[in-house]
Amino acid sequence: MMEDKIMENGIGFLSCDPEKWNSQLSYTAFEQWIKKEIKVRECCVFIKMMDGELEPICHCGNVRSAHSEGIQIHSESEKWDKTTHTTLTECSALGKINFLDEDTTIQPEYIRVASDYGDRKNIQRMERLLREFWGLKQPGLLISVIGGNKSFHAPHDICLHFQHGLLNAAKSTNGWIITSGQNEGVTKLVGDIIGRSIMTTKIYTIGVACWGKTWNNEMLLRKNNKVLCI
Repeated sequence: MMEDKIMENGIGFLSCDPEKWNSQLSYTAFEQWIKKEIKVRECCVFIKMMDGELEPICHCGNVRSAHSEGIQIHSESEKWDKTTHTTLTECSALGKINFLDEDTTIQPEYIRVASDYGDRKNIQRMERLLREFWGLKQPGLLISVIGGNKSFHAPHDICLHFQHGLLNAAKSTNGWIITSGQNEGVTKLVGDIIGRSIMTTKIYTIGVACWGKTWNNEMLLRKNNKVLCI
């Protein structure tokens, strides 16, 4: 229930494992382009969806305190709508991530984007971000792995066959693997095999997750308008 509702709001989070930045493009140019071209949606009306462990959760997926001060609070009977109850603002979260106990030379990029990027113009923006600024090579194949996030049970040997088959398909085609970015279900199987092979095989993996379901997402917010490296 909660997952479906949060997926509905389309407030997204994008991460991948890119090559080094294009030496001809500076961080300044990147930041200027991001400020002009990339927007995020911020919830501007709190409508309670359900009770959380400590405080109520809005239909946008965030708890009450995660909203801005002075936010409007509407009746639970009102239907939450992305267009009506959110506003487009400048991108507030982008940078690189250092994973603990991992090779520090591998720093996946992440960025938060609004979900209304399905039209041609915005798709072209995303393509430029991935190809020009993050340096990803043209894929020979796009492999999308979805479903089974809440409950996924399969025999161990089937899981191994799936993991190695996916890895071989991506390696042999220079493919990109696209998942929901969640650490559960079938997506976790993908993350496990990529994690074990990351030191020997270069595979681009893109996780498109909901901002409201991203744990500790406040750590990903920019500080003093600077790109983060966390």
